[in-house]
Amino acid sequence: FLVPSSLEIPPYLYLVNGQPSSREIVEIVGNNEPRGVFWRMGKGSADFKLPQTLDHLGEKAQEFLRQRGRSDQPFFLYLPLTSPHTPWLPSDEFTGQSSAGTYGDFVAHTDAVVGRVLRTLDSLGLKENTLVVFTSDNGADWKPGDKAAFPRHRANGILRGQKSDIWEGGHRVPFIVRWPQRIARHKDASQTVSLNDLVATFATITAQKLPVDAAQDSFDFSPVLGTSNYLKPTRPSLIHHSISGMFSIRRGQWKYVEGSGSGGWSKDDLTTKGWFAQLYDMENDPAETRNLLEAKPEVAQELKELLIRQRSAGFTRPGAEK
Repeated sequence: FLVPSSLEIPPYLYLVNGQPSSREIVEIVGNNEPRGVFWRMGKGSADFKLPQTLDHLGEKAQEFLRQRGRSDQPFFLYLPLTSPHTPWLPSDEFTGQSSAGTYGDFVAHTDAVVGRVLRTLDSLGLKENTLVVFTSDNGADWKPGDKAAFPRHRANGILRGQKSDIWEGGHRVPFIVRWPQRIARHKDASQTVSLNDLVATFATITAQKLPVDAAQDSFDFSPVLGTSNYLKPTRPSLIHHSISGMFSIRRGQWKYVEGSGSGGWSKDDLTTKGWFAQLYDMENDPAETRNLLEAKPEVAQELKELLIRQRSAGFTRPGAEK
């Protein structure tokens, strides 16, 4: 098991079974280049090489799979890649290949590393009965300058905003699942899920019962993984907030934002000036272009009250009520 520290903040090291992979500590020189290629000076282990970290993590994951592939016992691999978070350090193989700058090159490098891990899994004959989840913890950091420099590239698609924002560009991310034995064909599932829900979902799949005091905010979405369409919502609502602490709540097609503007790094524009809240119909307006606060005041009030109640008292998955 190997975990890197943040690639922006020292100490820089690898942990293997809770111990540093190297006892030799050195001073790692910082880098302050603009836009994405940044890390702080500080202590680190002698074997820690920032430009090689992404490939190193992928190789360790492949080693783990080869070891576990020799056994009939189930395994769990959690591979939290440091990319495409800063520092953006694509290898020479991918530099200049994406037509979307250093960030795009690093994303291409990331895709290649994931591809190598999947090919190793497949080569061991483990593909059919292995559940693979590929996702991210936030939207892309794609600022106005990046959009101007690379107008054909849309890092967050049609979604408004970017990483740090309360808008969908900050929170809605790819969520790709591969499980050939259970998911027989390509399908798109229209469900609102949170990464918190992985806990309850994995517990159901592996026939485990979660304690009542564990993962109370996790909801099982395993029915969605079946071959038939599953339309019933797997969670009643979802709360999230921006980097500045602006909250929003999503229930069904509606999203209520408790404040004006992005709540993050995207600058406020004239369409939000003077608003005290925002309400969007996510089914018909996923780009959040039309604030329906005045057109649907009863929906806004209901979601506002729900947000206040849940933020103060919380809510739990079925079976976790005390």
